[in-house]
Amino acid sequence: MSSQHVPTRSGEQGFTLIEAMVAMVILLFGIAAVSNLMVIAGTSNTVANHSTAATAAATQRMEILKTTTFPTLVPGGDIVNDSPVGTPPPCDAVPAGFYHCNTVTTGPNAVFQGVGRMHVRWAITTVPGTVPATLYIQVVAESQAPAVGSRSRASFTTFRTVMP
Repeated sequence: MSSQHVPTRSGEQGFTLIEAMVAMVILLFGIAAVSNLMVIAGTSNTVANHSTAATAAATQRMEILKTTTFPTLVPGGDIVNDSPVGTPPPCDAVPAGFYHCNTVTTGPNAVFQGVGRMHVRWAITTVPGTVPATLYIQVVAESQAPAVGSRSRASFTTFRTVMP
């Protein structure tokens, strides 16, 4: 008499279609989470680049105002609105009476290549009742990129005093 061995099926021999679909859904959620992190990281990197450029533009304008002789600093300007209203001049050639400018992005005087244009505003205010005469100087710069805008704002302040 011969005995034949009949193989028995175990429940652990393979995946069912439902198990494969559940695994794919879990994998898709993981990929979606990682891709969302990549988008957030890219956006944060862009904002950081524009913030660095705005800080450099504000620092550059503040240094120019600090090295300008005291009698030639004319009070005026506004850090919220352009003063005077109109097309801002390039920051490397600001005419008298302007208290805002745009950085140059092309040509030999380009400042922040690859980042974009920075808009810089400043205000010079006489501090009343101070002897010797004291000026309060504020400088604000921010990116002109629509997606970044005010998130890249850099602001600096200082006082200038002249001894009689």
